[in-house]
Amino acid sequence: RIGSMVADLVTQQQTITAADLDAIMQIGNSTLRPYNRSTPEIIITAIQVTDETTPRVLVVWSRKMVSGAFSAAAAKNSVTNVPPALAIKGTFLIRVESNLAYQPIITWSVD
Repeated sequence: RIGSMVADLVTQQQTITAADLDAIMQIGNSTLRPYNRSTPEIIITAIQVTDETTPRVLVVWSRKMVSGAFSAAAAKNSVTNVPPALAIKGTFLIRVESNLAYQPIITWSVD
């Protein structure tokens, strides 16, 4: 749910800054309240599929939040991958990856 919510907020913007992305990822983090058992890792990547004869899939920008700290993620113009069905010439995509470590409320031990 974090990923789809973050993607929705990003794609509603006409232009976006690193500060905007950081704020959106913080909103994603806050949706876990009041549970707060672990902090999510969120990576937002803007991807351009070129309109060349053999399209390339390139990173336009990428930002991440890991352990509550924000920084750049994948390098601009680096090659990335998308499912073949999405690799359509001239397409601009937003990919959001989220990871949340599972920490059970109750644990059991054989000891």
